[in-house]
Amino acid sequence: MNHTNYLNMSLHDALHHARIMSGKSEDEIGAAMRWNPGNTGRLFGQGSYWPTLPNIPRLCVVLGNTVLLDWLQAQAEAGGVQYDFDAMDCETLLMSLGKMFRELGDVALAGERAVADRHIDAVEAKLLTCKLQRLCATVVRAISGMRPIVTAGQAEE
Repeated sequence: MNHTNYLNMSLHDALHHARIMSGKSEDEIGAAMRWNPGNTGRLFGQGSYWPTLPNIPRLCVVLGNTVLLDWLQAQAEAGGVQYDFDAMDCETLLMSLGKMFRELGDVALAGERAVADRHIDAVEAKLLTCKLQRLCATVVRAISGMRPIVTAGQAEE
């Protein structure tokens, strides 16, 4: 995912994206970081509990990716962290879902073509990577549009 896609992602979503990309469970990450289960649960929960700055490099090592660093760089290059995203309305969500399905179809078609000869060359890999990044950006925008609705619903509970 390129840095511009991280501009549409909250820190909460960047943290969850990094966890998903790691393939590790919250418990595995917490154990590797030597965090107690309560802190780990709060970190990956819905609240505003974040890793401390000195823990971020080690967390990236445990996660096996630089998603958090990439998110920080994108936010810094844009002049600061964007916390508030507009809630997505029904019409925008439907349009977004349609776009996701079209992009997913493009990825599937390109992937099918790439593996037809049972070999993926550099050109095919680059094309697939670009299509997947475009799909990821669309998904991230939808998640960012849903987050304010989720947060408002939790406040009502």
